[in-house]
Amino acid sequence: MSASFLCAIHCAFAPLLIPLMAAFGFGFLWSHEFETGMIGLSLVVGGWSLTSSYVKVHRNWVPYVFLAAGIALIALTRFVFPEDWELIGLPSGAILIVIAHWLNYRLVQREHLACG
Repeated sequence: MSASFLCAIHCAFAPLLIPLMAAFGFGFLWSHEFETGMIGLSLVVGGWSLTSSYVKVHRNWVPYVFLAAGIALIALTRFVFPEDWELIGLPSGAILIVIAHWLNYRLVQREHLACG
């Protein structure tokens, strides 16, 4: 979830910090390459997190649907849709990713309570 956390921080503070970060040499954080890397990292870390719980605990594929939808929405918003869509698309995609992790957490908790 650290990649998701970094993505949330990046998306929340980007509008506020862009002018300051560029002045201090951190403009690369708002580059196309960095955002592509963060989306890829979120996919890998999110997939790994969900897969480990899926294999070891609950065998429910629903969290994957939310993760895939969230990452797809963020990628489409960032690289395909017009820039006007970012205000709706990026937070919506992030919320879908959070829902995926929350569902995964609840499924793990439910299995642990049932076993124990």
